[in-house]
Amino acid sequence: MKKIESTFKPMSGYVGLLLMLILGIGWVVLGLMLKNPVIIILAALTFIFISIGLTAISPNGSRVLTLFGAYKGTVRENGFFFINPFFKKQKISLRAQLRYSAYQSK
Repeated sequence: MKKIESTFKPMSGYVGLLLMLILGIGWVVLGLMLKNPVIIILAALTFIFISIGLTAISPNGSRVLTLFGAYKGTVRENGFFFINPFFKKQKISLRAQLRYSAYQSK
């Protein structure tokens, strides 16, 4: 069985943040207008659920994405991204590991 790495291109985190704010504020306003606390609770849960998908990737870092154990791709770009909240995001480092020994010449 041949293993192939695939690159995953996630959505910008700023779009996800904007979506989270619009949905959260909209549902809270709707819940207050209808005087229904269930809608306000749903707004809070939606806010929390969407915030799980926001991920920051630092330089020389990346994330391996799996969905219920199945490999979906690797994010190698650095930045702020929105990734499906159901994906498990495993952090890996791309930094070269240099090992020096006492016997190396100077």
